[in-house]
Amino acid sequence: MGVRLSPAGYRMPTCLLGERMGAKLVGIVSQDSADSRSLEEALARAGYQTKRLDLSSGALEWIKQVHPDAVMLDTNVEGGGWQLVQTLRLDVETAKIPLLVLSGEDPSTFDEKAPALPRHQRVESSSTPFDAERLVEQIRALLARSP
Repeated sequence: MGVRLSPAGYRMPTCLLGERMGAKLVGIVSQDSADSRSLEEALARAGYQTKRLDLSSGALEWIKQVHPDAVMLDTNVEGGGWQLVQTLRLDVETAKIPLLVLSGEDPSTFDEKAPALPRHQRVESSSTPFDAERLVEQIRALLARSP
């Protein structure tokens, strides 16, 4: 199965492109383009739409405007990955968007990095380096727990 961009710029499986109106949309914030591509391809194969986001190019604004079904966020991105995590959780417009936090740090340090994080049930974390297929399963589980 191939993957191509929809007219709106989302990556979608080509075999499903015409019938993707109800597909879940996952925003990916990562500074590693190889990781982002790997995640996009794995998510597209699983039937999700994806949008690669860059902190310097308005990731927060896009998330607020589009309200994706979930966001995968690498906390090591330049420009403040942890700050974006904190902002997404404290902002009324984005607090309920499920968030998969990708970090090379021990999850026990999350409390000090993003104090608002522990209060939210719509957050999952994964260590880096990561396995794209495992992250797809984590997204699937995260979305299943969300209303």
